Amino acid sequence: MVAQAKKVQIQKKRDLGKVYVALAVVAIIAAVVVVRGGGSPKADTFPVSPTAAPVTAEGYLLGNPDAPVQVLEWADFECPGCMQFATLTEPDIRQRLVNTGQVSFRYFFFPLTEIHRSAASAAFAAACAADQGKFWEMHDAIYQGFNDWAGGRARDPKKVFVRYAEGIGLDAAAWSTCYDSDKHHATIASHVAAGVQRGVQSTPTFIIGDRTVSGALAYDQFKALVDSAAARAPQAAAPAADSARPAVSVPVPGPAR
Repeated sequence: MVAQAKKVQIQKKRDLGKVYVALAVVAIIAAVVVVRGGGSPKADTFPVSPTAAPVTAEGYLLGNPDAPVQVLEWADFECPGCMQFATLTEPDIRQRLVNTGQVSFRYFFFPLTEIHRSAASAAFAAACAADQGKFWEMHDAIYQGFNDWAGGRARDPKKVFVRYAEGIGLDAAAWSTCYDSDKHHATIASHVAAGVQRGVQSTPTFIIGDRTVSGALAYDQFKALVDSAAARAPQAAAPAADSARPAVSVPVPGPAR
C-alpha cells in the first residue's frame, strides 16, 4: 500500500511537471508573437539630449499662417486633458477664431511614452495620415475615438487606427505601410525636441503669442489669452517681410521663460 501510494505521488509530480513545462512553452510562444508584432503598440521613444542644438520643427497648420496671433500646441494623443481640449474647446476655436482669421493654430507631437503605452502609435497614425493630406481628419478621429484605444483598451491600437484611416478616406494600404515603418520618427522627435527647448513639460501646453500656458483650457480662457496677445502684437507688420517667411517653419531659439 505504501509503495503504491509513493508511485501515485511520483506520477502526480511528473504530470504536474509536464503541465508547468507546457505553460512555459505557451508563454514563450506568446512572447515571441508579441515581439514580432502580433498585437502591441509601437515602442518608439523620443529622447532629447540636454546639449542638443536648437531645432526647427514643423507643426500641422490650421488657418492663415499670417494671422495676427500665432498659437502652438504640444500634445499627446493619449493625454485625457488633450482629448478634452480637442473635443470640447477646439471646435469653437476653429469656428470662431481660426476660420475668422484671428488665429493660426499649429499642432506638435509630444508623446509621453513613459506613461502612455499607445502615445507613439497615435502620433505615427496621424503623421502617416498627413502624408495623404488628412492630418486633421485623423487628429479628430483619434481624439473622438479615445475610449476605443487609449489607456490600454486596445492591445493593438493599429487595428483601431486603420479603421479611422478607412473612415476618413485614406489609402489604407499605403497608410499601413507608413505606420509599420519608422518613416516619421525624425518628425516626431523634432516636435518633442522643439517642445523641450521651449519649456514644455506637460500636455497640453500652448504658446499663445508670447505666453506659455498648460492645461485643457476652456474657450473663454483661450479667447482671453488670444485677446491679450493681439493687444500686445505689433499693429503694422510689413506684409512683404511676413510673406517671405516659411509657411510651416517654427524656429526654436532656446528655452522659453
